[in-house]
Amino acid sequence: MRELTKKYIDVIEGAKTLSYSMKNALELQLKMLGVEGEETDDIVDEVLSYMDYEAMADEIGGFYEDFLTDEDFEVLIEHHRSDVGQKIHEYTPQIMQQMMELGIKYSQKVMEDYQKGKDSTTYHYIDFDGEEEGDEG
Repeated sequence: MRELTKKYIDVIEGAKTLSYSMKNALELQLKMLGVEGEETDDIVDEVLSYMDYEAMADEIGGFYEDFLTDEDFEVLIEHHRSDVGQKIHEYTPQIMQQMMELGIKYSQKVMEDYQKGKDSTTYHYIDFDGEEEGDEG
């Protein structure tokens, strides 16, 4: 991995972010399976104990290198060290959590409709008030 790539992954705390994301994803999967409480904590802790976040972060750095130049990394590093960059970094895990929950909510609705034999081209949107609206796609 190039030096600027490693610096970028360090600035965005790649390993820590992966750990948080993996924990949230596992908790959501277990919740969907009806596993909650201390049992969830035990399972999540056990599974996460096998993860090598540093190695994963290194591999992710390679993904970035496929598309970004050293100059791109310099700009990104500068951005992430700025006040706005720090704010984005601080709230990204919460935003990702909400996005995962929304994805699960939509996929559950699609599966329910599919199991009921509804037309799979009907998409459901939920507005900010939580009201569901159908839209033929």
